[in-house]
Parts: sequence; structure tokens; C-alpha cells
Amino acid sequence: MVAEAWAEIQALGDGAHYCKVDLHVHTPASHDYADKRAAHGDLIKKARAVDLDMIAVTDHHTAQGVDPMRDAAKGTGVLVLPGVEVSASGIHILAIFAEDTPAAKIDDYLLPRLGVKPDERGRPETTASMELSVPKVLQEIMEAGGIAVAAHTDSDKGLTSTFRGQARIDLVRDLRLGVVEITKAETTKYLDGTDPNYKRELTCIQSSVRSGRASARPHPLPASAGCG
Repeated sequence: MVAEAWAEIQALGDGAHYCKVDLHVHTPASHDYADKRAAHGDLIKKARAVDLDMIAVTDHHTAQGVDPMRDAAKGTGVLVLPGVEVSASGIHILAIFAEDTPAAKIDDYLLPRLGVKPDERGRPETTASMELSVPKVLQEIMEAGGIAVAAHTDSDKGLTSTFRGQARIDLVRDLRLGVVEITKAETTKYLDGTDPNYKRELTCIQSSVRSGRASARPHPLPASAGCG
């Protein structure tokens, strides 16, 4: 019995390993994507060119780009996670789901619950955006089975750059917020658990926006590495 259990443990491998990922990728499904002629296969080639192991497709208020990217990634070694970027109270929040989650879980379940109308899919803002509270979005993402990420938090339309005082403290402490996307390395010192106000350690991922000022506009895969 012990020998069999030990054999099972050995078969598990070495555990965690380094992966190079970009968890904030847009496609032409976002209305303000710059190159509408971009092919999904070309986006996957760009991911492979910078040695990305995994990407999350997070178009504005739509999951229409997920399945085409999944199809393009077959046999390439690039894992595609379904996701979406949602606007609420002046900030952007990513919802990222497990690999096998159907795109319909986003389009037919999550987005309707957030008041996103069919003709608003792909738009950066919707009629419900300013009325939606961030806690409401975090709750709906959690109930849908996703992970909530504060997009480009320290830049334009970011959580920590937009909110101030107790409102910002409450959101950072909200356990439904799982990850924070940062554009500046120094932001991590506020989110490493040592800040006397926030008192919470959050997982931080580096934004793939490479300009001096991060943009809230959809960005394609970067010419250089994403985040690991």
C-alpha cells in the first residue's frame, strides 16, 4: 500500500513550474482594436514568437474572440484561457476562466447579468458601465466561476489609480479580487502585505503594455515578453 502511494506521488512530477503568460490579450472582437484585418492565427504566431505558454483572451464585453483563438492555437502549444474585460464605475476588470470553460458562459451568462446588451458587445463602455459597482462585478465573476483581475490598476481606468481613500482600501481588501495587473514595478510594494492600510498580499502580474504610459485601449500581443 505504501509502495503504491509513493509511486503515485512520484508520478505527480516536480509540482509548480515557470510559465510565460499574457493574461490581457485583445483581438479584433474588441471594437477599438487597431488592426481589424489581423488574423487569429497571426496573433498566436506572435505569442509563440515571444515564447508565451498561455494567453487569456479578454476582449471588451464579449467572448467572440475566444473560440477563434482556441482554434488557431490547436497544436501550437499555446494554451488559451477564455476571459472578458468589463467596465464598471470608471475602471476595467478582467474575468478569466478555466481552459475548458465555454465562451457561452461569458456571453450568455456573465455579461447579461452585468446588464451588457447584445449590441454593446465589443465596446469599451456600455450603458450599464457607470451604474455597475465594482463589488457587484467581483461577485458576478466569482459566481460564474472566474477569477477577477484589476486591469492596469496603476494607470488609466485602473482600480488603484481611480479610487481614493477608504473606497480604494475596501476594494483592495475585497477577497473576491484575486489578481492585480500592474504597469509599474513599484506598485507591488503597496500590495505585498506590508502596507498598513491595505494589509493584504495580492498576486501581481506585469501588464504587457509597453509604452511609457499604459493605455486602456485594447492592445495586441506585445513585441516583447508578457508576464510570467
